[in-house]
Amino acid sequence: MSKLYFVLYKKKVLFSEIESIYYLKWSFKNYYENLPSGWNITDLQTIASISLGKTPEKNNLSYWTNGSIPFVSISDINSDNLILTKQKISKKALEDVFKSKIIEKGTLLMSFKLSIGKTTILGIDAVHNEAIVNLIPFYDKNHIIRNYLKVFLPVFIQNIETTKAIKGNTLNKEKLMNLKLPLPPLFEQQKIIVKVISIIRCLSY
Repeated sequence: MSKLYFVLYKKKVLFSEIESIYYLKWSFKNYYENLPSGWNITDLQTIASISLGKTPEKNNLSYWTNGSIPFVSISDINSDNLILTKQKISKKALEDVFKSKIIEKGTLLMSFKLSIGKTTILGIDAVHNEAIVNLIPFYDKNHIIRNYLKVFLPVFIQNIETTKAIKGNTLNKEKLMNLKLPLPPLFEQQKIIVKVISIIRCLSY
């Protein structure tokens, strides 16, 4: 196979030892065509559940006083592993608004309103607002699909037409559910993620 060229937005880095061609800055014109053997095009809803969050009423002080449940907003998504939130809600808010359902540690979150495509993995049990979705693959041994989606969803969603809102662009859940994405076999997803992480770490120095 040929060499792998990663285009990381404004940075171009050649790693001659990597065997295949993938792009972090994807060319959507041809991404349905000429897929490697074993790859498929699938809808996001086929491989993962997609759930929106909610925001408890701000004027209901019982929802925000003495909060103990981490409440995630987009401004909290600034690292690969989210372990701290600026706000917390009460157990009453969790019961009334979220029906006592909490999002478990290890879940993939992605913003799909305003700042579209910010991703993180929950390092704590938490809930989140309506500008964020949580995605849970239906089958995901060793979190391979989750990690693949975390890295590449921000790229794939560039192909979705957004809607203008007062504070910025937004997506809706239906568009996200029907998003087409190229899906390699699991073993190849794992190889891609390992290479991507190693390259990103090199670039961070």
